[in-house]
Amino acid sequence: MTWPAARIYVAHLLSEIVFSSLTLESDSFTRQVLWKLLKVVKFGEMVSYQQLAALAGNPKAARAVGGAMRSNPVPILIPCHRVVRSDGTIGNYSGGGQTVKEWLLAHEGIPTQQPVCKGLGVTGTWLKPSCGSTSYKTSGRN
Repeated sequence: MTWPAARIYVAHLLSEIVFSSLTLESDSFTRQVLWKLLKVVKFGEMVSYQQLAALAGNPKAARAVGGAMRSNPVPILIPCHRVVRSDGTIGNYSGGGQTVKEWLLAHEGIPTQQPVCKGLGVTGTWLKPSCGSTSYKTSGRN
């Protein structure tokens, strides 16, 4: 087994163990959000709060997604750092603040300039189903 394959395998095992031990109601929106984030948004991808709400079955629940991210008991294994604002700015991160979130995204190869895109589609590192064009916006930091 190659090193990258081994890393993926170990990460998958850890995420399954951690997720199965969460003490959330099985039908709770928080559990649905965290499950979709874990299963759909892969290493090197990011998704907006609104998109994740839609993936979890309630496209109008972007604020509830933010609450789910805040209550995430294992922010590295269930990667809430991959959830960003709809305008492409990174937003907050309960696992250590914006600096940590920026570092984690950079570690995954996501540029420090975030794509800004209206609509849904897959464009670069964005998990978006129909975006025709992407522009870039700096996070406001040097």
